[in-house]
Amino acid sequence: MKHQPLTKVIFITLYAIWSTSCEKLNEFLEKKPSSNLSYVSTIEDCSKLLNNPKMIGGTLYVHWLDDGLEIAPESLLSMYPIGTAHYNEYGYWSRTKNIVNPSEDDACWNSLYSNIFYTNVILFSIDKVTGDNEELRSQIKGEAYLSRAFYHFMLVNTYARQYNSQTASSDMGIPYVKDINTRGERVRGTVQQVYNQLIEDLDNAIMYLKQDMPEKGLSWRGSKCAAYSLLAKVYFYMQQWDKAIQNQEQSMGICNALIDYNDITDQDKYYESDNGNSFRNIENIFVRGMVDIDFMLTFSLDKSLSGLLGYDVHITEDLENSIDKENDLRYGFIIYQNPYTMTTQISYKYFDTYFYGMINVGTSTSDNYLMLAESYARNGRLADAIKTLNHFMEHRYKKSTFIPFASSDKNEIIKKITLEKTIEFVGTSNRWFEMRRLNTLGEYDKTIIRKGENDMIIGEMTASPARMVLPIAQKITDINPNIKQNPFVN
Repeated sequence: MKHQPLTKVIFITLYAIWSTSCEKLNEFLEKKPSSNLSYVSTIEDCSKLLNNPKMIGGTLYVHWLDDGLEIAPESLLSMYPIGTAHYNEYGYWSRTKNIVNPSEDDACWNSLYSNIFYTNVILFSIDKVTGDNEELRSQIKGEAYLSRAFYHFMLVNTYARQYNSQTASSDMGIPYVKDINTRGERVRGTVQQVYNQLIEDLDNAIMYLKQDMPEKGLSWRGSKCAAYSLLAKVYFYMQQWDKAIQNQEQSMGICNALIDYNDITDQDKYYESDNGNSFRNIENIFVRGMVDIDFMLTFSLDKSLSGLLGYDVHITEDLENSIDKENDLRYGFIIYQNPYTMTTQISYKYFDTYFYGMINVGTSTSDNYLMLAESYARNGRLADAIKTLNHFMEHRYKKSTFIPFASSDKNEIIKKITLEKTIEFVGTSNRWFEMRRLNTLGEYDKTIIRKGENDMIIGEMTASPARMVLPIAQKITDINPNIKQNPFVN
């Protein structure tokens, strides 16, 4: 009998426990967002809101924009026809100006703002609800600030230009919502205003959070380790390397475990172990950005079959050629050659285990190590950068043949760190955000081409700050004209 992926089992169990243990909150969450907060009356109610599977998630599909993937368009179109809501992200590289039909919503935008509403419900209620456990009250307040910052961070890095200190004060950001007014006429603040608010929320999170590190199996809940890690990423994207290093070191002083791939001798046993699911994996600090439950429950079979048939997700030739297939243990574990099609793709078992958790758009120690290494390098601390990078690589390459990386060239060090990130985070939203960030730094100017049948070009993208921004669904801008559309760029 084939076992279900552990992440799915954990998630379904979580959903069942949540849905049967808080009926009145279930009723509250099934309704459209409402300022009627009679359903939230105790500290425990606020805690249960944070356990809501939809709060753990937020539909985010920009992983399809990863330049390391070759995606069969016919496979995507069979699931997400042109003009439907999910196609907004999948079809971004098409040459069509109006990607999404006027009647369609955007699942990513809607789910993230829905989650923001519930974090604001918690923040509005937490000081008023009944309960004597003041430490838990403070912890939940910190978790709400952390979650609100995370969801806005994902939105601003999807629907606005990458942070650039020269233009952030004029670039359109996204509405930063801090209230529970469901009828408010939202406006887009600037990118600078959004980042200022992210920092404020994360500083508050650190102040209120009582738990230093995530409790095992509950990494969707907040901790100081997670808040420092996300704050480090905010400063990292702002190119404020000193502050990025300071917060990365704070986070890694609490959470710094790495899985040693040399110890994985039986992959099936690995997937059945604690590290084989997103919630209990020792590298995961804050698991957020999971796809919605309906999508999760229906897509697994498709992915498993595509893994067998090889028609879904493949690795580009450029990425495949950049991997040390003899010594990099991620080849054969994360990435492997399909024996049926002889194409190189992401292992569907790994995809099941990690993809559902979208761990790399939450926070993880693997991301922290590589961010810290790059921050050191860009700050001129080259010896620290190489030491941090080599410590990470020792856990991913065969120890019997591993040769530590050495260089005194800052650009060469950064290039190596970027390659490690590209391999480590293939197929996750992290790569798309990296492409945007590197483009702003003047280090990424690639033109991506997507081909359909008979090698017909069906979409392309030449990297630029204006091009690497997703459109907002027309239905959203029609409902609220104050939310200005991102200009279409060929």
